[in-house]
Amino acid sequence: MTETQAGDHDSIPAGADRHGPGMLTESAPKHGRGRIDGLIAWTVLSIGFLGFIAFGSVDARIWRFSNLQIESRSVLRIWTLQAETLPRVAQQWMLTSLFYACILMVIACTVIGIWLLLDAAGTGRTSEPDSSEATRHDPA
Repeated sequence: MTETQAGDHDSIPAGADRHGPGMLTESAPKHGRGRIDGLIAWTVLSIGFLGFIAFGSVDARIWRFSNLQIESRSVLRIWTLQAETLPRVAQQWMLTSLFYACILMVIACTVIGIWLLLDAAGTGRTSEPDSSEATRHDPA
């Protein structure tokens, strides 16, 4: 016969995870309505971000003849102007390719970061469960 203690895993409510001694947090289902809502939100935010990069504009502060002028410039145009004004070197194609690769990396990391932010917000968990919790099983 096995004795059960008050802190045994049988007393944990369904849908809850243990994150340390005596700490319980609710977890969202892996494939539920919240996961679909998160995917929709990620898609909308990512398309909005990419749309801003493609069609959006920002105010550019330009000094001309000791006068500050504020002009509205598209994001793509600003990046193109910056690529055109890179220092001239022997292997110019390599520097330009590196510049555009860095821009693509920033865009990709932003989209991935949006996904990770929404995923962390939707799970209701702050950390992964203990490895001891995964190895624990019911003796009955």
